[in-house]
Amino acid sequence: MQEAFEKQHAHKVICEVLAFNASAIHLYEEFGMQKQGYFKDYLKRGNERIDCVSYAIFEQEWQQLPNGLYEKINSR
Repeated sequence: MQEAFEKQHAHKVICEVLAFNASAIHLYEEFGMQKQGYFKDYLKRGNERIDCVSYAIFEQEWQQLPNGLYEKINSR
């Protein structure tokens, strides 16, 4: 995200994650991202329909993260 905001001058970073991926969802929320949308039956894998969740964070929200969290994110 640092690359997107500081070097590419993005206003908002968006990502999508398959709804069953609880660890990724937890990570995105830990990094300050907020749920923006939920897409039912986003894709089909075999006979199973899989939902998708979109997350986003604005530059201003990113800049207001506590220092410890900002450092944790940048170290990944």
